[in-house]
Amino acid sequence: MKHCDAAVCIPMAGKGRSLNVHVAGAVVAFQVRHGTHEPISET
Repeated sequence: MKHCDAAVCIPMAGKGRSLNVHVAGAVVAFQVRHGTHEPISET
């Protein structure tokens, strides 16, 4: 992660701990398109 410019966290409910890359990309694109994204915190 130290080579990344930023990281995105997608909160998920349920037992699954991972998303398909395409699904994760679609979730991020939807959030950006609809303006419901929250600022990324530096950790």
